[in-house]
Amino acid sequence: MSINNNGDGNVNVDINKTKNFVKAIFTSLGLSNRYAEMSMEVIIQAELTGVLTHGLAKLPFYVMRYKNKSENISPKIKIMNNHTNNILLDGDNASGLIVGPEALKICIRSAKEKGIAAVAVKNSGHFGCGNYYSWKFAEENLIGIVMTNSAPLMAPYGGKEREIGTNPITVAIPANHENPIILDMASSIAAYGKIQVAAIVNEKIPFTWANNKDGMATDNPAEALNGTLQPLGGYKGYGLAVIVDALTSLLSHGEFGKNISSVEELSENSSEKISHFMLGIDPSTFYDIGDFLSYVDSYVKYIKNSPKAEGNDEIFLPGEIEFNKYHQNIEQGLTIRNETKAILLQIANDLGLNFDDYASLEELISNAY
Repeated sequence: MSINNNGDGNVNVDINKTKNFVKAIFTSLGLSNRYAEMSMEVIIQAELTGVLTHGLAKLPFYVMRYKNKSENISPKIKIMNNHTNNILLDGDNASGLIVGPEALKICIRSAKEKGIAAVAVKNSGHFGCGNYYSWKFAEENLIGIVMTNSAPLMAPYGGKEREIGTNPITVAIPANHENPIILDMASSIAAYGKIQVAAIVNEKIPFTWANNKDGMATDNPAEALNGTLQPLGGYKGYGLAVIVDALTSLLSHGEFGKNISSVEELSENSSEKISHFMLGIDPSTFYDIGDFLSYVDSYVKYIKNSPKAEGNDEIFLPGEIEFNKYHQNIEQGLTIRNETKAILLQIANDLGLNFDDYASLEELISNAY
């Protein structure tokens, strides 16, 4: 993978070679070509949209899991019930980068056939960047709601110990000529990954993001990683996290709370036991799809044309900043931090891969074994 310094502490990388790079990492860990491709797409989506917490910097996380055999590389993902548009899926303890996209395809297909479909998933893992899933719904002109539970990082409102995950949710509303509306958020003030990135680059965090192990607010990311995250909006974020647990783990009969393995707890042959929930809605079952998409456009314009407060040049819809970042990266090339570059080179060294030696994806795959 060609990496060029640009003089500002960041480095420029070729997008296609970076895709090949990531795919080769997964194939070298034993994944099939198809599963490696799926996993790569989720990682690259995060990087291109500026969700750096779930992009290339997250790769060591997944590499570690495959190395310690905490992810099933050859899962038998099964539909566990006999209903056409309310579907229960068992991920067979595979990576969420595999189970999540598989569940998404099932949900989209069923929603387009039946008008509405829900998929509940158990025995999965961290499924990566939420906007990967909501973008896919929007591309199919579907409304999509996706959520996942996670290992405990927040205390219940009024509590002091980790009991509930940050339990993110993402929602897609497709549009016609405007960008779709894409909400992608955790139920905590900040995602755990943002604090991990802050620790990597040695940057302080806002005091409102997390508490240390004694329950006191901290701006030290290292202390925060050993403490608890603060819920979004106090009891409101806590309530949202509870509802996500209900729609993911309780509906799928999966695990919740401390029964979900944290990264620190994962050991050989252990699994995360994460649950997901996806809901797809076809707006064309309500009225003409063209009219609906145009109506969304009119709403987007209505919001963006709202009078701006002093000091603000533009009003953004949810997900618009990520769309802008995506198009910027596609047009100008991908720029990554030096710290991320170091992570990638370390992975390449550990796996015995030298990506500058390869000219094509086929060569990467054939030489990865």
